[in-house]
Amino acid sequence: MTEVKRLSYYVPVSTEMLAQADELAAAFRAALVAPPPTAEQKRAAAARRAQELAAAVARHETARTQLSGRLVDVLDLHRPQLPEYALWLQCHGCEAEGYDAEPPRWPCTTWCVAAGQQA
Repeated sequence: MTEVKRLSYYVPVSTEMLAQADELAAAFRAALVAPPPTAEQKRAAAARRAQELAAAVARHETARTQLSGRLVDVLDLHRPQLPEYALWLQCHGCEAEGYDAEPPRWPCTTWCVAAGQQA
């Protein structure tokens, strides 16, 4: 029997209890930490990202051909972008406010109004 002293309280702990606690902690760590993605999963994710961006660019170009003047400039400012670090399409034409603000998802409200479309 091992005694653990904590804030002037003595709690008797058996070595079996300590072993179970270590096993439980290891199980929690294994459940919380996801394994790194495989090369195939990375390729599939990159392909999905490229496909999503291609569809968004096609939608953007279609809307551009239907408009003229300043509306085309507005659409170009709010075009879809997919930076390497981003998990979704972003609009870098909208101002992100605050220290840790992120650009809004694309299509943003401004792009939808200018294009006459819904998100």
